[in-house]
Amino acid sequence: MSIKEIEQIAIGTDWKLMAKIFKPTFSLYSLANSNYLDEFLFSIFGNAKFEDLKIPFAASATDINSGKAVLLDKGNLITAIKASISLPIIFSPVSIAKRKLMDGGLVNPILIDALKKLGANKVIAVNLRRFETYGLGREKEKKISKLSQTILKLPLNDKIQYFLKNPIKYFNDSKNLKKESEDSKIWRLLYQTFIISQVQITELHLQLHKPNILIEPDTSSFKLFDFTKANQLIDIGYQTAKKELVNLRIN
Repeated sequence: MSIKEIEQIAIGTDWKLMAKIFKPTFSLYSLANSNYLDEFLFSIFGNAKFEDLKIPFAASATDINSGKAVLLDKGNLITAIKASISLPIIFSPVSIAKRKLMDGGLVNPILIDALKKLGANKVIAVNLRRFETYGLGREKEKKISKLSQTILKLPLNDKIQYFLKNPIKYFNDSKNLKKESEDSKIWRLLYQTFIISQVQITELHLQLHKPNILIEPDTSSFKLFDFTKANQLIDIGYQTAKKELVNLRIN
């Protein structure tokens, strides 16, 4: 597909489509019925395989039994993509080669090392977690918290130890919360825990594997399921990448 065609798919994602994709299910393993997700992916990719692609591609997934990252680059494209985007609780794990696979971002949200293993000499990475907000009830902040700044200055080993020993400090700022039901508080806590782990894992990977060019759009005013705001997100990504073009010397 051309960039314009890909953009039109993103822009065409409205609430009706999202309601179908995230239609509730009675499964014990997930909240959403994945049948329409299968139909949606098939409408784009058909029966294509990795081998049919003109540009080399690999999808990242997580083996929920071993906790290890899995790189998928062979076989049916839809099955691999579905495994790669299957968020825990939301969608059921996808079975591939006797493994139960879920969202690859659980263990590696930014695949610099994977690209190098696939043969890339130069890597342009996009980090969507750089400006993520921390703390319950602090969604409107557009800067990295002081706690995050402190962690970033620590050596790698100290950073890991700090995160493991002090997770509760991330949740201290809860005085200004509005009255919520216990259920909504639980979901907010689960969401925030997911975001925190994603930010810290991403930072650790960037410490270990540095890209040639790093693009970090400020998406702090958007949430995980803001699929219907494609126009704004595309513009932010475009403007941020444009500023980085001056550093794009990869020849």
